[in-house]
Amino acid sequence: MTDKKIYLLILFIIVSITFNVNAENYGGNLKIKMNKRPLTLNPIFSANQTEKKINKQIFDKLLILNSQGELSNNLTEFWESNAESTVFKFKLKENVYFHPYKLNGKEIKIEQRKVTAADWKWSFEYLTDPKNKSPYAGIFEKVVGYDDYQKQRANEITGIKVIDDYQLQINLKDSYAPFIYNLAKEAAVVMPKSAALEKNQKFSLNPIGTGPFKFKNFANNRIKLTKNQNYWKKTEQQNKLPYLEQIEYYFDNSKNLNKNYQEFDLYQLSYDQLINYYHNNQRDENYNLKTIINNNLYFVAFDCRDNDINESEYKVIKHQIRSSLNNDKFNQTIKLNNYIHNENMSDGFNFLNKISAKTEANSENEVNFSDNLKLKMISNNSNLSLQISELLKTELKKFNVKLEVKNYNWNKYLELLKSSSQRDLFMMSYSYENKFEFIADNFYSKSEKNYFNYENRRIDNLIDYIKLTKNMENQNIAYTIMEEILFNENPYLVIFKGVDHFLISENLSNQKILENIYTKDSLELFYFE
Repeated sequence: MTDKKIYLLILFIIVSITFNVNAENYGGNLKIKMNKRPLTLNPIFSANQTEKKINKQIFDKLLILNSQGELSNNLTEFWESNAESTVFKFKLKENVYFHPYKLNGKEIKIEQRKVTAADWKWSFEYLTDPKNKSPYAGIFEKVVGYDDYQKQRANEITGIKVIDDYQLQINLKDSYAPFIYNLAKEAAVVMPKSAALEKNQKFSLNPIGTGPFKFKNFANNRIKLTKNQNYWKKTEQQNKLPYLEQIEYYFDNSKNLNKNYQEFDLYQLSYDQLINYYHNNQRDENYNLKTIINNNLYFVAFDCRDNDINESEYKVIKHQIRSSLNNDKFNQTIKLNNYIHNENMSDGFNFLNKISAKTEANSENEVNFSDNLKLKMISNNSNLSLQISELLKTELKKFNVKLEVKNYNWNKYLELLKSSSQRDLFMMSYSYENKFEFIADNFYSKSEKNYFNYENRRIDNLIDYIKLTKNMENQNIAYTIMEEILFNENPYLVIFKGVDHFLISENLSNQKILENIYTKDSLELFYFE
């Protein structure tokens, strides 16, 4: 055999092996069992976690947060802002297409489904249209013309400008660099106007987007999505996405875990199933149990206003109580429905982890207060709040601390948070998608959501600086300084993080995406061995 033939044979073998490996990665039907049933798949209204998870497969945003929580291009080639952070310009990707859909029984041709800047302008105005009453309309409240559009004095938001087919510009009323984070929020997606407004289309139950999977049907407690053959995204190895052929979401409320979980690749466990079955029965070696962090936070915090206790003494008391609660023993004893105590895990909340009480637990041993210390706490009267209240009462009693708790309905509770000073502690819950909102809401002295009544001039100045500077490196320096300040001054007593519990088939590959809060819903990266 000649050298040339040997070379060609080797080349053929290499190509064949590569093709076969890649071919194994494509195809397959991913079956997912979810606890909550979706009510709408229109992203400007979607609220529950199931709706949001499904919509992430159907729709795309201009920008996303990468695995480090940093802004990254998605349907943009690049973006830039002026020095004052009042004008944001976006160069759009050109080969992006809406999923196939029909109007009046006729299929819309692919060339008519190409996404342009006009589609983005319409989508953003549809989101903010006062007639739609979307809870997410405030994403664009800082944009020029938003107020007139909301009050129906204008038929467009003048600050959202179409420069040409693939250039979009957004003008703000004042300097505000963090506005760019709003465009990575779940509701800030692109939709086709003709499909969204077509009455026969019933967009809320038949959504059309640009994402890796397209909606097929919703019937018999099941939503079926199929592969978007025209999806624009590829992996770093230039593999075309998505790998899967289909995703099916099921919403059967059966509590008989043993009966049917083997029928699924991802099976969301209710808390009862987790405790009453899974931990008390032999585990299936073909399934892994994964606890997946989400962006819901539940926390108990100190009020920073003056109280009856001497300030320096109160600072020591807060430090000692935090240290007593934030330890492995406490972490192992709590049992809350779909919430876990703050843990040092790679979950995307790196900033929160650094300033939370967990970080100081290692420097202190448990302490007992010789005199019975009395603390007052207010809370809403949700079941979870009542559970946490009882948990803290019991735990603090071990250290001679008596916790008096008063629970109120939500409206009354918010009134008291804003006006009352008759408390040492309060309880609150939030969902956050980026660290700026978390900091600006909770630690900026002028924030309406700063229920801690925390005030630090340096923190205020750093937040104001981040609002004005577009330089990401300088922003990160400001965040680092704030971490150091808040590490010593933070008002948190304990923090609980929202989690979802899933049984996951070992046949499903690339499960590492579930370990990070920002990539956990990137199902286009899943494939079967």
